[in-house]
Amino acid sequence: MKKNKDLLINSIYLITLIILYYIVGKKSIYLYVLTLSLSNILLSCISNITIKSNLDNTKAYHTKEKIFKLTSLTMIFIMLIFTLLSICLSDITSIFLHISDTLPIFILMAISTINKPLINIYTEYLENVTNKKFQDRSIFIYQVLSNILLIVTSLLVFRIFKTNTILAISFLYASKILSAIIIITILYMITSGSINKNNLKETNINYKKIIKNIYLESIQNNLTQIIKYSYY
Repeated sequence: MKKNKDLLINSIYLITLIILYYIVGKKSIYLYVLTLSLSNILLSCISNITIKSNLDNTKAYHTKEKIFKLTSLTMIFIMLIFTLLSICLSDITSIFLHISDTLPIFILMAISTINKPLINIYTEYLENVTNKKFQDRSIFIYQVLSNILLIVTSLLVFRIFKTNTILAISFLYASKILSAIIIITILYMITSGSINKNNLKETNINYKKIIKNIYLESIQNNLTQIIKYSYY
């Protein structure tokens, strides 16, 4: 079932890129794919972050919640580092590729890199504290919604309002961020009343070590992807 979903998602993604090419034009699609490739490098660093095993090994709700919150906060911190790096990449792009004023694109691109990983750990947390199974479905819906909003946004900014290229591509990344916000909001609404908040307490929890292991394991698992996308 998962393989069928992955095949469907990859097919939708490919079709989306083909449609985008005809909507935005050759010059604009080049800049979008360039930033998308850089986004894939950054995303590869955190794409497989998981807190499932840590949550499964924990019984107290307070501990589970803290693991989720600390992982989310560190992910946001990493995103801020990505943003600073993207500002530098924007300057490099301007110098070597003679493409100016790309700063808004690179900033929104960096912010959008945590979309899927954040949804992933949020659904892992919710599944663990509600005993409901909806992670695969949530990720699938997010990816479909993201592609739909991407096409709709591209039609609006490139064809209807005919916005300048830099602002238009910035809106494409903004649509990805909006997709993540919508999915997270829906997940919160449907699970807010079903979370099992037990009163168990656990002591001597080394949160620093837990978070460190979560990220180290993710980077090791994604090292091949990081190298691949960097080469591209």
